[in-house]
Amino acid sequence: MDNKGMTITELLVSICIISIVLLLLFSLLIQVRSEDNKSSIQSNFIIGQSTMIKAIEEDVTDYGVKRVSACTLSEQGIDNSIIVSGYEDKYKCLKIEYKKDFLKSNIAFLSIYNYYTKYDYQNGKYVGKGETSWMISYKRGYYKEYNFDGSPKYQTFFADASTMKELPEEVDLSDASVLNFTALSENINAASLVFPIKNLTGEHYDVNIGFTYTGNNLFKCKANNATTNKFRCNCSSSNSLCNQIYE
Repeated sequence: MDNKGMTITELLVSICIISIVLLLLFSLLIQVRSEDNKSSIQSNFIIGQSTMIKAIEEDVTDYGVKRVSACTLSEQGIDNSIIVSGYEDKYKCLKIEYKKDFLKSNIAFLSIYNYYTKYDYQNGKYVGKGETSWMISYKRGYYKEYNFDGSPKYQTFFADASTMKELPEEVDLSDASVLNFTALSENINAASLVFPIKNLTGEHYDVNIGFTYTGNNLFKCKANNATTNKFRCNCSSSNSLCNQIYE
């Protein structure tokens, strides 16, 4: 009688084919999940980028820029206790001062730093612990108290307008922030601020802000060429006019 069942050879061949198909499907699933994760990270970077641009553009348009300079985290009242250990000097910070006389909260800080997301309260202050995250923030406010020499007491900085977004992964801080501007005359001049946000694979999600200003004597740019938190002022006009703006 003819045997209608499968031979051992046919069974082994079938198992091999099924194994290959499953392996291909598994590889495809991993690739799809990887692409989905990458897309989610890119979306979060873009959301952080667009959120900062919107907040800064509104202030620049409403109040006008008087001065741009590099800054430290302590200037905006951020204590090192909330910064991840080993990252105290690994941050970006730009200080933007607005020129409207009626504006009390005329000092703003744009920053990226690595901080603890959880805290303990020890000896009268908060101490970071556990999970960490990269943060981009934009705060506009004022100092409540000043020293006798006129310098502000950094810990008294009060932000009455604040925008903050956690970044989805670690960032590369090697690129300097740059302010490109013209100094052609006492008429309206153009400026472009670039605050680099780059992930570890080299993709850029920079905060780019364009604005205009009037009068070289009413606008200042203070460069900082330190090894950390680098900031450059690039003027495209004659040295004499540019020197009126440099600090």
